Amino acid sequence: MTGLTPAAVSGMALACLAFPVGYLVLAATVRAPLKIRGWRFQFPEFRLAAGQLIVGTVNFSFVAACLHQMLSALGDASYLKVATASITANIAAIISHVPGGLGVLEATIVHVLPGAESIAAVIAYRVIYYFIPLAIGIPLLVGSEVMLKKRACGGCRRISGHGIDKGRQSRPSVKLNRVPPLTRICP
Repeated sequence: MTGLTPAAVSGMALACLAFPVGYLVLAATVRAPLKIRGWRFQFPEFRLAAGQLIVGTVNFSFVAACLHQMLSALGDASYLKVATASITANIAAIISHVPGGLGVLEATIVHVLPGAESIAAVIAYRVIYYFIPLAIGIPLLVGSEVMLKKRACGGCRRISGHGIDKGRQSRPSVKLNRVPPLTRICP
């Protein structure tokens, strides 16, 4: 698929494995913030870092499985080849900074797995992996926000005052969350 020798592929695999292992080692050993060119990076605790790697790996395997099922419905494709194409496409999408990898993911998949069925599979994958959860998530988010707002506004009451601290009248001060007089806290 890549045109590389097995030794080169194994070397690249070991190099790629070094990143997550190095991340875990740094998370386990480095407690002070890491400073690079004016930027400060704080490593998470080891348990959190291990959880991130596990969740990320499971997510990528599910993404590849979804795309594999779409390709299998339209043609013959091995899971490992589809997983390789999927991960390569996601890396290309991250590097390109295109929102959602729109176009980059499709172009990479078509290049690695040529054929008209790969385009149809990527479109079906996008619908299943992005749009169906979005259609489920939006009503849940709206319902959650309405419920939280009702819970927070259980006893709406009128308030008076300007929200200015009366003890500091000698110098003017403005509070960011100032409430106009005689308004309701909740609608």
